Amino acid sequence: MIKSKLHTHRSAVAALLTSTSTLCTCLAAQAEVVRLEVEDTTPAFEGRTFGDVGAYELVKARAYGEIEPKDPRNAVVADIGLATKNDRGKVEYSTEVQILRPVDRSRGNHRLFYEVLNRGNKLSIRDFNDAPSGNKVSTKEAAGNGFLFEHGYTIVWAGWQSGKNVAQGNGRMMANIPEAYGSNRESITGRVIMSSIFNNASNNKIELLFAPADMRAEDAKVLVHNSSIDKPVELPRDAWSFIDEKNVQIKRDHPFLAMYDAGAQYDVIYTAKDPDVSGLGFAMTRDVVSFLRNDVSDSNPLQGQIRYALAQGTSQSGRMLKGFIHGGFNEDEAGQVVFEGVNANVSGGHGIALNERFGDANATGRAYERHANAKIEFPFTYAVRTDPLSGQADGIFASCLQSKTCPKVIHTDGGNEAWGKAASLVTTDGAGRDIDMPDNVRVYYFASAEHDPPQKLEQRYCQQLTNPNRWQPILRALWVGLDGWATTWIEPPASAYPRISNGTLSPVLPQSVLGFPHIPGVTYNGMINRIGVPDKSGLPHTYVEGKYYEVLAPRTDADGNDLGGIRTVDVAVPRGTYTGWGLRRDGFAKNEECQLNGQFIPFAATREERLAKTDPRPSVSERYPTPGAYIRKVSAEAEELLAGRYLLPDDAEAAIALAAKRAMNGMKD
Repeated sequence: MIKSKLHTHRSAVAALLTSTSTLCTCLAAQAEVVRLEVEDTTPAFEGRTFGDVGAYELVKARAYGEIEPKDPRNAVVADIGLATKNDRGKVEYSTEVQILRPVDRSRGNHRLFYEVLNRGNKLSIRDFNDAPSGNKVSTKEAAGNGFLFEHGYTIVWAGWQSGKNVAQGNGRMMANIPEAYGSNRESITGRVIMSSIFNNASNNKIELLFAPADMRAEDAKVLVHNSSIDKPVELPRDAWSFIDEKNVQIKRDHPFLAMYDAGAQYDVIYTAKDPDVSGLGFAMTRDVVSFLRNDVSDSNPLQGQIRYALAQGTSQSGRMLKGFIHGGFNEDEAGQVVFEGVNANVSGGHGIALNERFGDANATGRAYERHANAKIEFPFTYAVRTDPLSGQADGIFASCLQSKTCPKVIHTDGGNEAWGKAASLVTTDGAGRDIDMPDNVRVYYFASAEHDPPQKLEQRYCQQLTNPNRWQPILRALWVGLDGWATTWIEPPASAYPRISNGTLSPVLPQSVLGFPHIPGVTYNGMINRIGVPDKSGLPHTYVEGKYYEVLAPRTDADGNDLGGIRTVDVAVPRGTYTGWGLRRDGFAKNEECQLNGQFIPFAATREERLAKTDPRPSVSERYPTPGAYIRKVSAEAEELLAGRYLLPDDAEAAIALAAKRAMNGMKD
């Protein structure tokens, strides 16, 4: 039965992703990108071919653009009026652009797959193609399973952060962004905070995004704390120093720091100078994509090839896409839609501190880590709503609703975002009630997944092993749904996420309410990223007294695995407990949130072993008395995910094959 269904689904997916449907009516682009210079075109993946699409090539280019600061679509960029202007009164920028396109462009699917870079890095080939790295295209292996290429996508990346925010090397991409200056070209200064957790015994340098105005200034200070509930304490001045304009050194052998371990957070507070007009990252993304879609000149390497543009961003990049939409940048300067479809992946309820002076777009704000300079504030969701705490009315879609340029959105989060990024605020009102999603938004939750599943099981600085539950196969299927929805109006799979109304979303304390079992050797303390209305009157920022949102988490089954959302085959037919949250071990801020890491707590192999450990969870042999029993359960779950369009045929087959391999290998990978 499953083989025939796999064939049917595979044919449907192939037809959808090669559909060319009706051409859009495209206008010539405005003069946002004034020229695009191709620097190099080389074969990709050693000439490897991908089904009917054939081989790909990599185009490296640089886009040169200019912004009209008086255009209302650009006036929203913070400090745009303080940037240097050319003789036409425009603000100039340039950025690296890379394009992976079919060598025979007639074989492409006419969709532009635009990935927002994550701190200059490419992640989509890794995540969608199961490739070892997203930044390299020089070998056949770098294409992974070939998913994006076999379906004919043209993939585009462009820098949107400057070298202040992106580390050099390893194929990272960046942009040249102008700085803001005073009326007489004097440096603009402001108080900033930069935070760091070393997580090891040797490192002692904190990298600064912004140069200090004066490294000898007496108002600079460093705070330290070892717990999210501890008040930060100021270090003695002889316990730290500026090395140069980019680094601060902490003297970790200083007697004052004897009580702080490798999990301590350090906050450097100082007066910085020369901020980037960083909100231009939104505008240049808009302009590059609009140019590649619409420009009819020979300087456009994708001239006449693109009918639809879809955007994908993971983690920081997902936060960037939400900020992009919220700022009104999905409308280009000709009034056209930039992206028909958007996937904001594993971004939770957090925003991005990009369009502000001295904004730190890299700060994510988890528990006590980099909370002070992250953007974690209303609006958290897409529809325009009134915040129950501040009384403010806003939504991510506020601007695009006015211009009628809102994209179709699939918002995807996992277990780690529920605990570390307040993901429940995307689907609740912050006061413990479910809210409705707009018609053009679907929300999906990867049950019991950590932020970025590791390549191998390891403890790191956490109490338990990392969580190998992979959300990537689910994301591939949801991307197919987004493509069909945004380009041919085929409804995507139904939203699937924890809800208060069906009992799958609840407060984290007491433990009995959440349902997480008492497992020997496993600590549960309900450590969740609690957030409120920010008080920005000083540094570090705090929250307004008494104004905290109700941040909820998915309830679990008796094994400790999440009940709500999309359960992968590994979670539905488990060999252990998978959590999105993790806690730090001794020597690393014990019992604080373990950042991006979840946990994998294996089941005992036999009933005897389980009873000896007093583990309440049934053992592997009790659950799956024969290899066939395990394989049948996996097959049934894979077929159910396939029927719901939460899994693609190839990934369903792979899950069943892996189950057979495990069953023949004593339930081990």
